[in-house]
Formats: sequence, C-alpha cells, structure tokens
Amino acid sequence: ITTTTGQTGTGFIVRAEAGLVYIVTASHVIAGDNQPEVEFFTKRNVPTKGSVLPGAELNDDLRGLALVVVRKQENIPAGIMALAFGTSADLVSGGEEAFVIGHSGGGSNWAVLKRNISNRVGRDISLDPGVAARFSGGPIIIQNQVVGIVMSNQDGFAKGITHKSVLNYMEGF
Repeated sequence: ITTTTGQTGTGFIVRAEAGLVYIVTASHVIAGDNQPEVEFFTKRNVPTKGSVLPGAELNDDLRGLALVVVRKQENIPAGIMALAFGTSADLVSGGEEAFVIGHSGGGSNWAVLKRNISNRVGRDISLDPGVAARFSGGPIIIQNQVVGIVMSNQDGFAKGITHKSVLNYMEGF
C-alpha cells in the first residue's frame, strides 16, 4: 500500500468476493490518503486504487486499524483469497516462531521473515528485531493462521496486536 503522502506499508486480504477485495492495514499506513495505491503480491508493479472505508482509527498510531477496499474485477488478480485467522486457542504468549510478510525496501521488494514472538502483554505483541517499518499492516502468521498484525517498529523491535483485535475491529463492517 502506497499513499500520495509517501508512506508505504503492507496489508492483507481479509475478504474476497466477486469484484471486491477487503484489505486490513495499520491506520498510519494510509493516513492522509483516502485512495491509496494497492499492489497485490501476485500482480507486482501494477498498482490499482483502493478506497479507505469510514471508521479508520487514524488517531491511534500504535493500535489503529483501517480497512481498504479494491473494486472492479479487472483490478483484482485471479485466484486471490483471504488469509485465515487463528482461533482463540491460537493466541500467542511469547516464544512462538512466526512469519511476517511485508516490504524490505522500496518498490516491489516483498519479504517473508521468520521471527520469534518475544512476548505478549494484553493485546500487544513484540517480535524479535529486524522487522522494517514497511512491514506495518502485514500479517503475523503461525502455522498458516494469522495470529496478529504488525503495527510499528520501536527501538528495532516490531510491535503488533493480536488477531482478536483485528477481528473485533472488522466486526462493524
């Protein structure tokens, strides 16, 4: 996800249907741009316009979420699907090995990193160092299930929130 204000981050598909794709991201990724460009992993270097749905939590840089929708079938790559969320039993506590997906640098440089969950306090998750700020909005995955979302990078450590926070946010949509 890239904005006209120069911010770049990541998001992930939470719902896909005919001619519509819903992508969740950290609200600071889209702040200042109600129509950010979205580039799909399977359709690189082909940006398309998305629309930020009302209700983005723009006043919260650490835990705020936003939902972006991409419309029109021609803008959506064939075969895409939403990532599966974990269940309540999949809540992390610390020490788990996880994967995070995001951007390692400029352009369409995607990366999948293996990191450990350092700890969890309430709905906040900390990951081992080495997760760049462009991973903001990307999924935290354990055993092919989303267990959280990357929200920020503080003192070299990635911070995130649990998937239950994402599900609670999306419930209103």
